[in-house]
Amino acid sequence: MHSLFVYLRRVAQDPAGSYNYFVDRVAHWSARKKPRLEYPINHDWRTRIGLNDDDRRKTDKLWPSILNTLEKQGIRPGPQSYLFWNDGDPAFIQAVWCTLRELVLRLLAHLKELDRQVGEMEGQI
Repeated sequence: MHSLFVYLRRVAQDPAGSYNYFVDRVAHWSARKKPRLEYPINHDWRTRIGLNDDDRRKTDKLWPSILNTLEKQGIRPGPQSYLFWNDGDPAFIQAVWCTLRELVLRLLAHLKELDRQVGEMEGQI
């Protein structure tokens, strides 16, 4: 009976956290009944997406200040900090950094090409 009151008090104090805990427990319980899917580990994923040593140094330097800023706001990023998702792993951040860098470079190249085409069109007028 005592544990029921403890549980009800936790629910009253933190309904969202209690709900997330419950959902996590149900997901964990149902996952035990299913065969675990094993994904092959690809150790050269950084190379495959174009991440270089400079990118790793930049993210390694920047990541602690990002963590500090988030923690000051009451956000605890890191592995499995959002239920069972891995949203704050440094390797994930490196992949995001590399992807964004590549997208920005492509966008800049596209804008440069558009600017060149507009310049040619203006020269024809």
